[in-house]
Amino acid sequence: SDSIEAGLLTLVLKGNASYFNNPELNTRGVSLELEDLITVHLMESDGTTVNGAGAHGKQQAVKNLLAEAPDDNSNGAGLDVDGYYLNRAFFFVIDRSSQRAHLQPSARLLELCPFNPMRPAVTGSMVMETCVTRR
Repeated sequence: SDSIEAGLLTLVLKGNASYFNNPELNTRGVSLELEDLITVHLMESDGTTVNGAGAHGKQQAVKNLLAEAPDDNSNGAGLDVDGYYLNRAFFFVIDRSSQRAHLQPSARLLELCPFNPMRPAVTGSMVMETCVTRR
């Protein structure tokens, strides 16, 4: 769409009061703040195929990464201090000293949908499908 409204995004962050007001957890004063927003833009074709491959391959591959459970996020003594995988597409890099976590795309997601995609090579019938990750 060409409207300004088409570029708007509404996001709601909801914290659990029993966590954020628990004196035993020392979480008083901790808040949820949005600093990292990563979007994945999929540009699809009309269903044309290349060498028998379906035209919706990238879209399905991204959906699979989002749905796939991550590896174990623990290091034997609890939660891994280096990061936390949400699924196979995204993970948090955690800085415990500053109580911050930064959202990052996984290497597999960036293989499918890089920050700076290259123009696809045309072999056989051309498929107009690509995706890009933006921060």
